[in-house]
Amino acid sequence: MGLSGRCKCGSSNFQYDLKRAEKFCTNCGLIIEDNLFSEFEIKNNGSMKSREIKPRFPNVLRTPRERVMKNARDELWYLCDVLQIKSQQIKNEILKLYMKLYEIDFTERVSRECIIGALIYLICCREKHNYLTLFDISKFTNRSPEEIWEMVNMICDELEIKFIPPDPENGIIKFGIELFMEPYEITLAMQIMEEARLNGIIEEYADVLDVITSLYLSSLICAKIKNKNVIKIDDILKQFCWIDKNDLIKNITVWKRYISPEKIMKWKLIKEIKNYRFKN
Repeated sequence: MGLSGRCKCGSSNFQYDLKRAEKFCTNCGLIIEDNLFSEFEIKNNGSMKSREIKPRFPNVLRTPRERVMKNARDELWYLCDVLQIKSQQIKNEILKLYMKLYEIDFTERVSRECIIGALIYLICCREKHNYLTLFDISKFTNRSPEEIWEMVNMICDELEIKFIPPDPENGIIKFGIELFMEPYEITLAMQIMEEARLNGIIEEYADVLDVITSLYLSSLICAKIKNKNVIKIDDILKQFCWIDKNDLIKNITVWKRYISPEKIMKWKLIKEIKNYRFKN
């Protein structure tokens, strides 16, 4: 352990093996101190008496690998709970990959929470389970989205895993609901996203900014048809505070050049929206 009270891996989180009388790093499993013995015990009357030397701490986990697995499992279960990931299969797969990284000493170089956050994003994208963004994970790991994304790439290189980007349509549904949009507005946003892809505005992978842009344009078009108020950009930023206002406005401006309201008004979906207006 260095002078700063940190382990070689940079972590300052330590626990004790209660039988082996060892203090160890919860991030990489390195033993920081050993032979933690107490030679005396205090009687009820306050006097001291010598006793057989025994460990100050009873047994919990016997090997560094067991300790690392337990702490990784605890961290993973916590993050899965707050991110509403209930699939036991996904949890087991993430833990399995984490232990693979531990066995090749990858976990000694970086923090456990950053690795687990990256693994959650990687596996949930691959399994099409929930629509998680890097920002969702960043909220509960104290790591920036950029750090988590860099870790995803490092893990993919280390374990030779192919990253499968999330389906943007799932993001449109999730964020559309959070913005209290009507079902027909969300459906139109999906078509706008597809039109953006056909025009080469976005590639196969759409990020959060693209999803929000498609929802905003959908709200803008539907507002003209149904004479309702369009979602304000400031309201969007209140809901998604990590998005930069200038980036969003720039993205909307670029999309409008290729996806004009006049062109979209010709789609068959617009007729369905008009029918919906008359029914309501």
